[in-house]
Amino acid sequence: SFSPALADCPFAAAESTTPVIDEATFVAELEANDPRLAIAAARVAAARADVAAARVRPNPSISIEREEPYIDGTGLATNYLRLSVPFDISGRRGLQIDAAEAGVRAASSDATQTKLEILIAALRVFDDCARARLHAEILTNSRVSLVRAVEIARQRGKAGDASGYEIQRFELELAGHDDDLA
Repeated sequence: SFSPALADCPFAAAESTTPVIDEATFVAELEANDPRLAIAAARVAAARADVAAARVRPNPSISIEREEPYIDGTGLATNYLRLSVPFDISGRRGLQIDAAEAGVRAASSDATQTKLEILIAALRVFDDCARARLHAEILTNSRVSLVRAVEIARQRGKAGDASGYEIQRFELELAGHDDDLA
């Protein structure tokens, strides 16, 4: 049975100018060029960045303020130096780190699943294409013998050694063979 998905398959055509590649090369090309795998890898990298961001402690800050109140035209300037050092006493930072690490594990699992699904689907197409290419090669190679048999039947028919029915049967077989090849 002919699959419409194989119509554009470079492996299926017997006269294709596309070189035949092996399965390992096909998988390597797929892994290098499929954008879905790059997207999955980017999601894992983003999840790892979330872990790094969760581990960062907030920066302390320092500020200077100057206040100059003048009541009745007199007064002294007051300077304030404030140092702010945030402390997490709730334990929330540890939970955020744990959640971010769980996000990395989930993103990694999703990326692995995506990769396997893509590879399985691609290998099914590769197998269908390789099978179609081999089938076309077998039909092409066996056509030579069938053409020779038709020629022999025609020569025997001219000599009176074969009936017209036998010649037509060989020609019909060759036409069916050519249909299968097409």
